[in-house]
Amino acid sequence: MFREFFTQLFTLQSLNALIISIIAMTIPKIYNTVTNWLKSMPSNFKKLLRFYKLRYLRKIRKNRNNPYKINYEIAKAQNRFWLFIFMGLIQVILMILIKDFPKLSSLMIYIYLLPTLILEIIWLNQDSYVKDLIKYSKT
Repeated sequence: MFREFFTQLFTLQSLNALIISIIAMTIPKIYNTVTNWLKSMPSNFKKLLRFYKLRYLRKIRKNRNNPYKINYEIAKAQNRFWLFIFMGLIQVILMILIKDFPKLSSLMIYIYLLPTLILEIIWLNQDSYVKDLIKYSKT
């Protein structure tokens, strides 16, 4: 049972590795296309991006002198990290318990992994905010 599971899982991982490597080869082309598009985009969209960046920097400026707020934000980042790790462990355990997991389609596997990916994005956003907050702090 376990041998079949790991053989099918290895085949699935090999297919996913091939897809990821193809995507990785196209990332520089996509990056160049997106940067050229951003340079030529309408001024209203640029204003919107500047507005969001300004709002983010104002939030940092408001909180950078308060050590209690900085510690609170660090604790939030750590809690989100541990929540991400815990969700990953739960999903690994569920993958082992589900007998037909390697037979699922790739789309179903990606949907299954979506909560972990969302938690990772939330954690990375908070971690980035904390690093910027520490970088611009005066304490």
